[in-house]
Amino acid sequence: MNKVLLRGTAIVSSLTMISRILGFIREVIIARLLGVSLYADAFFVAFRIPNLLRSVFGEGALNSAFVPVISELNGNKHGEAREFLQSLVSWLILATSLAAILGILFADQIVTLLAPGFVGERFELCVMLTQIMLPYIIFVSLIAVINGALNSVSVFGISAYAQILMNITMIAGAFLALNYDLIQATHILAWSVLAGGVVQVLVQLGKLKRAGFSLMPSFNFSAPGTAKFFNLFWGALFGAAVYQVSIFIGTQLSSFLPEGNIAGLSYADRLVQLPIGVFSLALSSVLLPVLSQSFAQNDKEEFNATFLQALKWSSLLLLPLTGWIMVHSLEIVSFLFEGGAFTRENSIVTAAALSAYALGIWGVTIQSLGVRALNASHRTFLPSLVGVFTLGVMVYSSLYFMGPISPEGFFGAFFASIQPDSPYALGASGIAYGSSIAFTASGLFIVGIAWVLLETPLGRFFHTLGNGALSALVGAF
Repeated sequence: MNKVLLRGTAIVSSLTMISRILGFIREVIIARLLGVSLYADAFFVAFRIPNLLRSVFGEGALNSAFVPVISELNGNKHGEAREFLQSLVSWLILATSLAAILGILFADQIVTLLAPGFVGERFELCVMLTQIMLPYIIFVSLIAVINGALNSVSVFGISAYAQILMNITMIAGAFLALNYDLIQATHILAWSVLAGGVVQVLVQLGKLKRAGFSLMPSFNFSAPGTAKFFNLFWGALFGAAVYQVSIFIGTQLSSFLPEGNIAGLSYADRLVQLPIGVFSLALSSVLLPVLSQSFAQNDKEEFNATFLQALKWSSLLLLPLTGWIMVHSLEIVSFLFEGGAFTRENSIVTAAALSAYALGIWGVTIQSLGVRALNASHRTFLPSLVGVFTLGVMVYSSLYFMGPISPEGFFGAFFASIQPDSPYALGASGIAYGSSIAFTASGLFIVGIAWVLLETPLGRFFHTLGNGALSALVGAF
């Protein structure tokens, strides 16, 4: 494997492992504090709203267009890369600040749109928490761009380190919240999210300065690389929008389930994000600048070799782990969360969702790697086609497995009208199965695109995939 890719992935994975462990501690405290309740539902949906915007202003569309351009500028002249970063950050702060202000003003409408099944106290609490956490998008967007700039000069791991401090801040907030009633506790958790965003930015500034970059404002549309960035950005934006629509629809669907199901899905998603974050996202974040540099140097052989190695290692490592998680999901959830407000019944619901989400670990990883390869080769519009495909499969599969939807309100009537006949009524885990099926199909789809357009030789990859599938059975039993 490319030495830079291996070293970067090792650094980011190690720090991400520490971050995820702290994240587990945070989730255990929140689970025992809020359980699977309307308060947990409101908090997780409110936290999801700035994360939706982050995929546009942060490591989604913006970063997909930003990293290839700044990698190319660094290869030519570092001063141009510095000027480009200053200009982009200036416009980014302006755009995210405006988005946060509008979001705060129209929080009622946003929550209604995102979670139409929320009414009464659950709705009012979610609106308040959304207003508190929306400014988080300003800081998390800066974090993504700073991290992309550092990765472009082979400085890896600072973002994962910043995430460690974010989790420590939220853990402190969760411990403080233990001393208050549930409504006050959710407010404290929301403020800790915002505080964590500030801490994440501050800790990266020193490293950024030592790498020769600056965040001094410079509203300069003629900065080097700006025109190419926007050309790439619009295609990537459509792809990110399609992906976020899939999350948006998933949240809408889960809001029609009985109280507590959203929280169960969120806890399960947090658990399955451990292997995805420690390996998949770490590898993907390093892969984009490495592939971008190979593409800028017109080194097609190195580009394909690096991408192929990433695909092979992902399959070999993650398929056995998938089998093990699916079989032992109840034991995992019970050991980590059960206690306090989190009951045995909560464990059963969460474990079913975890097993369903685990089925998609490989697909999420392969899709992420494929999107990085397409973005690095300046084909930023193609991931949007993959996103449309993923969205269609996800909606159909989720509606098929989750069970009947009450045709109340506009969205309830719409989803009920397109829901296929099905013998299944799996609730929260049905939505998780829909997500896993969609990402697995998407992963296979994007591998096919790589084979045709990038001319990546995939024979050895499929051999490794077969070995990984056999290892999954060993991991399970």
